[in-house]
Amino acid sequence: MMEFELRVFDSQTGEYIEDNDQLMELAGLDSRLRFEAIAIQNDGTVIICDKCGNFGYIDSSRYKIN
Repeated sequence: MMEFELRVFDSQTGEYIEDNDQLMELAGLDSRLRFEAIAIQNDGTVIICDKCGNFGYIDSSRYKIN
């Protein structure tokens, strides 16, 4: 099984976002539903997923995946 890690980089602050609740907030999701994953759609759009199957987009001009 192959594993890899996706990290969200904030190009304005120059730092990685390590707090899952902050990622949920950026995507417009309720952090009480708990963070599930960072995903990339076929067109390269980054989404944040919660444990209930909801997802939200983050600003792709500011936040990058590394």
